[in-house]
Amino acid sequence: LLALHWACLLGDLKSVKFLLSHGAKIESRDRKGRTPFFLASLSQNISVVNYLKEKKANINTQDFEGNSVPKIISI
Repeated sequence: LLALHWACLLGDLKSVKFLLSHGAKIESRDRKGRTPFFLASLSQNISVVNYLKEKKANINTQDFEGNSVPKIISI
């Protein structure tokens, strides 16, 4: 995982803001096709999710298996 992915997964909003302000790509994907927004949503880090939405992250993204945030959260 990239640093931004880890920060989103762990709910570290301060690091998320720092990484994005220093060029991290908000739509970057990990090896499974998950974006930072996907991981923040999956781990229910609401403050990070809201921040990424403010920064215009794609909230309708899917991983490489076709899973989307709403589909994962409803499981």
